[in-house]
Amino acid sequence: MAPDQLLVQLGIRFAKLERKLNEIERARAVYTHLSQYCNPNFYEGSFWRVWEQFEVYFGNADTYEDYQRIKRTVTLRYAVVDPVLQEKVGDDVKQIDQEMLQPEAQAQTNGKVHDNLQET
Repeated sequence: MAPDQLLVQLGIRFAKLERKLNEIERARAVYTHLSQYCNPNFYEGSFWRVWEQFEVYFGNADTYEDYQRIKRTVTLRYAVVDPVLQEKVGDDVKQIDQEMLQPEAQAQTNGKVHDNLQET
């Protein structure tokens, strides 16, 4: 698991603790801080939805607008950085794909060797 993912999980748990202690402003501050690490394209179902539900339940129109503004800002920031990350992630995905295909290629090669042995 990536360090950013661990940070987000820990932050969400900390914000939940602050909510239980009725420290709504502190929980909001935690969400605001975590938002800089959460690309909305990847964390839409987890972090951003949790924060939106928090604002709907505990916030008002102003805090919900702040949430939306921060989300737009973070989205734009990752949109600018994204091409660089896409290239890096693309290379990592290719490497992972190759590593995953190697056992299959070995199994196919072993199968061919096994078939050749049976024919002789």
